[in-house]
Amino acid sequence: MECQEQEVVLEPNRKGHKKIADKSTWKRELEKSKQHMSKGLPFIPQCVHGNSKQGYKCNQLTVQDYSKFHSQ
Repeated sequence: MECQEQEVVLEPNRKGHKKIADKSTWKRELEKSKQHMSKGLPFIPQCVHGNSKQGYKCNQLTVQDYSKFHSQ
């Protein structure tokens, strides 16, 4: 017996009947995302690295830098 090979051609324009669930609009998922979101911007910590020999540059960070770190 010979094995018959046929190519399956998918039609990109044809839509299926089953809807894809959009979980981002569900009430439960919205509550979960709110739970993990920050309440506000963080406070600016005070640098306790007294000497500059350690190589930390905490004093050079601006408020914009802190907000960028926090938003990522």
